[in-house]
Amino acid sequence: MSIDELILLKARVDELEQREAFHELTIETLNQCLIDQQKQMEDLKTELLKLSTKIAVQAEESQISLTNERPPHY
Repeated sequence: MSIDELILLKARVDELEQREAFHELTIETLNQCLIDQQKQMEDLKTELLKLSTKIAVQAEESQISLTNERPPHY
């Protein structure tokens, strides 16, 4: 191999290493986004369950069927 070929090969290896480092950073960033979204979904599920339970309890206490209740704008 000539010096020029070695220089070109080194440049290609350097570029590939830079790309690989960028890909690793991108994957880590995306992974953290997924972790955050999963936590948000779990929090929302918990809150939805609490609200559903609260609505059911209130409906039982007032003996009102939510399906027959008229909307407030009528």
